[in-house]
Amino acid sequence: MIRSITLLSIIAIVLVNQVGQLSHAGTQPNYQITDLPNPPSRFETKQIDGMCRMPDGRIAVCMPSGEIFFYNLETEEWQLFARGLHNPLGLLPLSNSELIVSQRPELTKVSDTDGDGVADDFEVITDQFGMSGNYHEFHFTPVRDSDGAYYFALGTASKGAGVRSIVRGKFDVRGRPGRMHAATPYRGCVMKVTADGKTIPWSYGHRTPNGLGFDLDGNLFVTDNQGDWVGTSKLFHVREGHFYGHAASLTWKPGFEGVPVETPATELAKLRSRACVIFPHGTMSNSPTKVIAIGPEANIGPFEGQLLVGEMNKPRIMRVMLEEVDGELQGACVPFIDGAPLRNGCNRFAWAADGSLIVGLTKHTWAGNEGIQRVEWDGSTPFEIQSMNLTDTGFDFTFTRPVDRAAASDPANWPFSRYYYEYRQAYGSPRSDELAVPIESITVSEHNRKVSIALKELKAWHVHEVTVQNLTTEDGSAKLSNNYIVYTLNRLLSDTPEEPLHASEAPQTQTTPPPANQQAKLDMGGTVFDAEQAQLNGPSKSASNKGFSGKGYADYRGNNQSIVWHIDSQSPTTEIAFRYALGGNAARPLLLKINDKVIQTLPIKPTPGWTTWQEETVDVNLPKGQHTIALHSQDKNGPNIDCLILRQSTSKHNTLTEAEKAAGWKLLFDGKKIQGWRSYETESFPSTGWVVEDETLHKQAESTGANIMTVDTYENFEFSWEWKLLPEGNNGVKYFITPERKATVGHEYQMIDDKRTDDTTQQTAAFYLIKAAASDKPMRPLGAWNHSRILVDGNQVEHWLNGEKVLEYQCGSKEVMNRVPETKFKKYPGFGEKVTGHILLTDHKDPCWFRNLKIREIK
Repeated sequence: MIRSITLLSIIAIVLVNQVGQLSHAGTQPNYQITDLPNPPSRFETKQIDGMCRMPDGRIAVCMPSGEIFFYNLETEEWQLFARGLHNPLGLLPLSNSELIVSQRPELTKVSDTDGDGVADDFEVITDQFGMSGNYHEFHFTPVRDSDGAYYFALGTASKGAGVRSIVRGKFDVRGRPGRMHAATPYRGCVMKVTADGKTIPWSYGHRTPNGLGFDLDGNLFVTDNQGDWVGTSKLFHVREGHFYGHAASLTWKPGFEGVPVETPATELAKLRSRACVIFPHGTMSNSPTKVIAIGPEANIGPFEGQLLVGEMNKPRIMRVMLEEVDGELQGACVPFIDGAPLRNGCNRFAWAADGSLIVGLTKHTWAGNEGIQRVEWDGSTPFEIQSMNLTDTGFDFTFTRPVDRAAASDPANWPFSRYYYEYRQAYGSPRSDELAVPIESITVSEHNRKVSIALKELKAWHVHEVTVQNLTTEDGSAKLSNNYIVYTLNRLLSDTPEEPLHASEAPQTQTTPPPANQQAKLDMGGTVFDAEQAQLNGPSKSASNKGFSGKGYADYRGNNQSIVWHIDSQSPTTEIAFRYALGGNAARPLLLKINDKVIQTLPIKPTPGWTTWQEETVDVNLPKGQHTIALHSQDKNGPNIDCLILRQSTSKHNTLTEAEKAAGWKLLFDGKKIQGWRSYETESFPSTGWVVEDETLHKQAESTGANIMTVDTYENFEFSWEWKLLPEGNNGVKYFITPERKATVGHEYQMIDDKRTDDTTQQTAAFYLIKAAASDKPMRPLGAWNHSRILVDGNQVEHWLNGEKVLEYQCGSKEVMNRVPETKFKKYPGFGEKVTGHILLTDHKDPCWFRNLKIREIK
């Protein structure tokens, strides 16, 4: 039996697997997005970490500053209600003068008892959960059921920071190992406070559950973010006692014995409950947030009964439509409000009295934004997929408006594929068993509102997705606004096969960096197999566009063409990469096959031009030996492919080869302890902000630990390092730092998300504010490791990025000295000239990771 339940989800939160290409570049014309004034925080924060509507229509928000404000939408006035809260991440109204707040140490009732509009009573509802002092122990989004019980969600702690010597609650060492851990009670659990005041763990297995919410039928849902044990972000139907996959919280589940992270994934997979909706990483959501139902009070379009979920990384609000199949909920998700003027960081929601949607934005230690926006519907029917429902042979798509019958009947406009995500301890998961799914037949209903697709195969326990092409309304007045939709097919309507574990014991793989002493123009960091030397079945050899390695590259000229490498790998391979260039503004996906097995579809997104080369990387586990690796074009054309790169598992980080030692290289970080570095301000290393994590030196987010610099000074040198930033991130390496200037002023190798600025002298690899790096620099994607090098030999300075020299200058030259007066450095005499000084790593409060810090003095 199938019971339709439509639900609408908006989802928010570093390697994108974009397969679906959305047809709409911004918010559809039926919806208007406006900015609301920011709360007058005395701390000047604009981030919204909690939001709700009060019974009288005011909007309440809480901020990372610990303040709560009320906003009157009619008078456009803000009122401070409370301050002094600790990291509040959710609000729930009880009356016009009472709120429930999720703050870090407790669930709190905040009340104004004397009627002056300011809170004067703070009552602990519960503090019956543990705290270790770890920065990542977030406490999310309180909700209340019809019986008066409260629910809230507890995040796990991060390996990126330690625990305090004094903790609250029992400390259990079984919960301490792992990337995200739960050494104190109930981290990683959804908690319930019963109507009689008892606090109990309600569900287990959550990693970063940043968003609880009920649907209109009283079902409780929570989102979770991709990470360890979570192959991609998900939406769970929360039920008592269930375990949802993240291992750490099993420490606190009665009857579980042993160390959770040491338990085989195949065993844990037998315990877990599947997500009702999977959000494919990169294409749908990287970091989902609050769940809110579209109820009768909402005025947002013909979607009542569905859910909204927020998304941190993209300017997106998603819609989820669920149905009950064999007693369990499952269903589809689709972008809803998507693109500018909506901004990313959609974190919290509230329905205004007029039914418009109020959106609170944050970047609270993650990628995101800040401020408050309002989504208003103009009352006209948008052209959208209203629902997607499972049938015996495929899916029924119901549209909000009649569709063009000819376009809807064309199988070429419905390119279905299916896959699943592995369940494993490693961070994230590749798509597995990904295949195109042929269409058997298409039937369009008499009134052109429903399209029934019969597929040649429906496979249970797989995600099925389609990016609908060329679909317009019957009268041709509108294109389908959001054409990418994903259905999480767990159970069939009948004869569902036994649930597979889909679990992997494979260890997490890491990108092997380029050799630190590599001097070649293109440093690939692995074994290179040029495309022009491969078996070309259709693509032609070319050397027309510069920047390639070897003697040329392969140029696809049509559909169903392939490049095939027959390789002999001398050691196990943990990553393969394809170096490509693609001009224009449309993606040209390629199908990757290894040893004749389909691995996945690579998105191959456009590069800034045909001479700008980038890498598309794939985690693999190839044993030593012979393999066939092939790329098949999926469109009328493909990109230019320069080479295939194998990166080997034998390389070790933070070590020196014998050749490096002979050349005079020295380690500035061994991956275990910090030596040779100190704070710029003091003689010692900062006690906060910088930690050693997974053999990296990690600059933590939102934590001011101070700039750090080498204890020694250097005159002529070659400094090599690897670094990783997240979107919106910013950091830099400064050199020629001298105490005489009494400031951290030196020449700077900039490291930044280039989208943050249009000034090329402030973008990655630039000599900060003085000279831009080459426009075709080979920067790797945010979230991946980049390899940089600074060479100083006399007055000659060079900046290198991923094996390619991207900038050079002469200290004291006219080029440099004529630029200095136009910058902030003009007040520092001698800036731009060569000096002997320290090397400094900056602290911009953004997360950044360093490894393989090495230096060679040039005599």
